[in-house]
Amino acid sequence: MAAVAAMTAVSCMAEVPRGAGNSRRGLDLARCLLQRGFWDAGPNQAVLLDASASAPGVYSSGGSHAMATVFEEEDEGRSAEALLEVLGRLCHELGPEAHCILICERRRLHGLSFRQSVWSSGGPAAPDEAMKRVHIKYALPPATLGDMPPLVEVLLGLQNLTFKPVAIAILGLTALTGAAGTGAVTANISGGPSNPAACYVRPSLVGAAAADARHFALGAALLVDAVAQVSAGQASGDCCRALLWDDAAPPEGSAQAVAQVGLLGSSFDGLWSTGWKVSMADEAFGGAAVQLPFAEPLGRSLPCGRL
Repeated sequence: MAAVAAMTAVSCMAEVPRGAGNSRRGLDLARCLLQRGFWDAGPNQAVLLDASASAPGVYSSGGSHAMATVFEEEDEGRSAEALLEVLGRLCHELGPEAHCILICERRRLHGLSFRQSVWSSGGPAAPDEAMKRVHIKYALPPATLGDMPPLVEVLLGLQNLTFKPVAIAILGLTALTGAAGTGAVTANISGGPSNPAACYVRPSLVGAAAADARHFALGAALLVDAVAQVSAGQASGDCCRALLWDDAAPPEGSAQAVAQVGLLGSSFDGLWSTGWKVSMADEAFGGAAVQLPFAEPLGRSLPCGRL
């Protein structure tokens, strides 16, 4: 079975050592989101678009391909830690009966970059008891172009839960709905993000992009639908939240990014831009640049319960 159906509670994070601080830790970004009032407007359906992953020249340093790969891996670890922190805090604030669900690839929570991010931050700020109520469901990307993403089966299965979660989150929707390897194949083609020519695109590559786009839209729609099903019949203050954190978004300003934002804006209540900005203030005095987390709301529509 392509999807790993077992649900587990996040308990390993309680055992991490209390290490020194790190300006790139995911906990900083989670705190930034919460300080900006991420949940203050009440239950919502929100999207977090990770700008640092799509604009390395602006939000991170290093010009070589090797360094870019390292920063991308760090971003992935930081995103996973930050999302777990946000969900753990939500479970803690809403009481002992609150549960959340996180859907992601297994590698996101078992890779070296995630462990390093957790170690550098000293572990989650949310209590262990709350973190244990963040349940994980793993899924894999489609094996080949045209295959239905295993994520679809996972999302459809959420309608048979024995409990009602207060939030359902997906980490890395682009990666979960794109066939393995298609991103690398299309990265430098004419018309792609790194080579934005207007023509001479091979039809097979156009088909690959179209298939990935359809699956992305389907995944987003099924997430919203699953949350609506959970929220049905509940009071407005108790409705489930939908949270999508995409850290493999298309480059800012590209046609793909415009289309993606338009799709997500029509399905979700709020859009946020997240990432790391480089502060250059200290460089004038010979100091090193400092990377600071940011979370900026791009727009908000109707409140929860509109579907």
